[in-house]
Amino acid sequence: MSIFKIPEQKKVSPFWGGIKELLSRAMFYIGIINFILIMITAYHTSIKDILQMPFWIFFSILTIILGIVMVFEYIVVLPSSVAFSNRQSYKHENPIKDDMIKILKKLDDIERRLELLENSKR
Repeated sequence: MSIFKIPEQKKVSPFWGGIKELLSRAMFYIGIINFILIMITAYHTSIKDILQMPFWIFFSILTIILGIVMVFEYIVVLPSSVAFSNRQSYKHENPIKDDMIKILKKLDDIERRLELLENSKR
């Protein structure tokens, strides 16, 4: 047994996942407040002494950088995250996957019956 082997994922209660999801969603709003406060503090403590620019220009530059990051997230990271999440939900026990397998089996059965019916009419 290798010490670098990744342990298997377990089927567990959704409680911890729900807590993490809610905290992650709340951190988005806290992050906005934090970003604004850090930006103001950085500007007034050091940046205005180094770069002679008004605060609104500094704020605009950071807003443009944030916009570029958001576009990158939308174009590259979001599709990758969705693909990863879909793969994880399909790989592990998932009631939707189980229902889909049942539906596909029923569809195969219907197609087989239709084929038999068409062959019997000939």
